[in-house]
Amino acid sequence: MRTTNIRNIARRLSALEVAFQLRPAPIGQRRRAWKSGGAPRIQVRFGALRSLPQEYRGDRHIEMLRRLPDKDGQQWVEFAEVPGPAPELALQDGDHMRCLDVVFVKPHPTADQDDD
Repeated sequence: MRTTNIRNIARRLSALEVAFQLRPAPIGQRRRAWKSGGAPRIQVRFGALRSLPQEYRGDRHIEMLRRLPDKDGQQWVEFAEVPGPAPELALQDGDHMRCLDVVFVKPHPTADQDDD
């Protein structure tokens, strides 16, 4: 059943990806970058998250650690929570790629699960 849900999510996100690539935004909503290089490309990435310990307090952000082998034509990566604030990223003029990250988060164990 879990595989079916992931495939369903992947199918829906792929449909969104195609829709974003084929349908231009209304003229009033176009960004300056779109005029010079066309609509931004959408890339969907799936991955599990390596969380920081539950006891950690403070700033945290998520980074992509590495790319994993593709599954059913979908790109899979490994994400990790990292201590500290997120770095400032500056996009280059020709960089129109947008990533939609689907992050699967495993909950921290509860006190009842620790005793087992």
